[in-house]
Amino acid sequence: DKFEVKKKTKVLFIDKENTKRRTQKRMQGLHMDGEGLYWLTYPEKFTLKNEKGEISEAAISAGKKVAQYDIGLIVVDSFTDVMMGNENAAGDTQKFFDCFRKLFPGRSILVLHHKAKPSAGVTKNSSEMTRGSTNLMAQVYSALSIKPVIKNNKQFIIEQTKAGDSEKLPKFIVELVSIPDYQDTTKTVVSKIEWKGE
Repeated sequence: DKFEVKKKTKVLFIDKENTKRRTQKRMQGLHMDGEGLYWLTYPEKFTLKNEKGEISEAAISAGKKVAQYDIGLIVVDSFTDVMMGNENAAGDTQKFFDCFRKLFPGRSILVLHHKAKPSAGVTKNSSEMTRGSTNLMAQVYSALSIKPVIKNNKQFIIEQTKAGDSEKLPKFIVELVSIPDYQDTTKTVVSKIEWKGE
């Protein structure tokens, strides 16, 4: 309830991290009906390139469906599961973004990626903690870093580490509000994400 949604759009999830069951449970907890949300039928078979190094048929098909259904946002979970090559190589990172821009022209792309593990005695800011090539941060217009609040398993700090054409948001905290899982009351599901302030 904190941020205004300026424009609603349909969303395609290219999700190689979560099972269908996990996603369904999360949507049920958040009371989402799935309208305007799309998933690949076989995400495990999605690749950007074929054996010849050309854009794959699966990727071309996804691009056509995005245009056909007028999908405005593509969510990739996660970067390393979808990219081809080495995440530490600037050229391979560049190929990933070039390919996505070609497949989904004029669409927004949200890429989820993992942070590097901290090194003893080395202090890095949130932007420097991005795993892989520095070209990754060069390719994005905006970047958010999400980390848990220490000793709190429900709260997270969200920091905007890059803000393309706008002023950076100040760091803020969100809290996951849970309710008992209606199928198994020994477990919980997230029902809401609450703004907890800067």
